[in-house]
Amino acid sequence: MMERNESRKYLQHWLNNSNRPLLIVGAAYSGKTFFAKSVS
Repeated sequence: MMERNESRKYLQHWLNNSNRPLLIVGAAYSGKTFFAKSVS
């Protein structure tokens, strides 16, 4: 799997500085749980 460190850095910045919840939606078996665990 390709790492997207630059995108992850901006997402982590947004998560740390936002008071809005992140809603993760997608089709079944599309990697939602993996994504949520990787950013937490």
